Order: sequence, then structure tokens, then C-alpha cells
Amino acid sequence: MIQFICMKRFKYIIFTLLLLLATYSLYRTYQDVRGKAVKIDDLANNVNKVEEENSKLREDIAVSKTREFIEKEAIEKLGLVKPNQKIIVIPSDKDATKLEDINDLLISTVEQEKWEKWLELFTKNNPFKFRL
Repeated sequence: MIQFICMKRFKYIIFTLLLLLATYSLYRTYQDVRGKAVKIDDLANNVNKVEEENSKLREDIAVSKTREFIEKEAIEKLGLVKPNQKIIVIPSDKDATKLEDINDLLISTVEQEKWEKWLELFTKNNPFKFRL
């Protein structure tokens, strides 16, 4: 009888261990499936983003093949003009100050004698300063 009780206990212990093992195995399988489902969702979102970008790029390509776009790019980036068209350039304030500096430089170089120009050339960037 004692043997029968021990055998019954042993069967319950084995059954409980098998049940725990099966539960753990199912839990791990559930976690793997759940992780892969999240990965699939992320990849589906990436596919949607790439498809949207692809359609946008296709639209850009279609626009870039139009005559208006080509003319606009040729005028803005290459500086080309249509026949019988004139371009008027209005200098900005920065350009105006640059032009004034260039004019001042030209005027100062015209007024200087040749020996003064040579002296300025050698003394301007020379680290060894000498006096006259």
C-alpha cells in the first residue's frame, strides 16, 4: 500500500513537471510569435514609407521632364537666356561695397608711383618690417 501511495505521488510529481515544461514551452513559443509579429509590423511600416518615397520620386522625375522645369533650371542654375531676352542684374548692398573697394584700390594704385607700389608689395606681407 505504501508502495502504491509512493507510486501515485511519483506520478503526480512527474505529471506536474511535464505540465510545467509544456507551459514553459508554450510561453516561449508565444513570446517568439509575438516578437515576430512586432517585427512584421515594423517591416510593413517601412515598406509603406519606401513606397511613398518611391511615388514622390516618380512624381519628381515626371516634373523634371517637363519643358517648364528644364527652362527654369537652365535659367537659374546655368544662367542661360532665351533668344532676344535681356537680363538685368541689380547688385546687392554687399556687391556695391565690393565694387567700391575695387574702385578705391584701382584709384589708389593709379595715384601711386611705381617705386611706391614696389615698396608696398615688399613691405605689405613681409614679416620683417624695415623703416625708411
